[in-house]
Amino acid sequence: MPQDAVLQDGRVVWEDTCQACHGGNRLTGAPKITATDAWSPRIEQGLAVLFDHAINGFTGPKYTQMPPRGSNEDLSDAQVQAAVRFMVWASGGDTLATE
Repeated sequence: MPQDAVLQDGRVVWEDTCQACHGGNRLTGAPKITATDAWSPRIEQGLAVLFDHAINGFTGPKYTQMPPRGSNEDLSDAQVQAAVRFMVWASGGDTLATE
């Protein structure tokens, strides 16, 4: 469990919204958190890119889709960013996640 307040908030958002795809559902093509090999190239892109993809949506090279805000339009930008930070933290990018 992360000690950082933003990461704790992000974990709540992840549990409520992001876990459906990033919790290990292979049918979605979304990288499971803690899968450091899958997350490493994503983390290398930096938080700005990851925030943009999570907020605005993204279609990956294998035509997998990240829907805007994880299909939860009620989430604020700050909530989405906290969830991204939590997923990055849990997937090998702990230093980047807490910058």
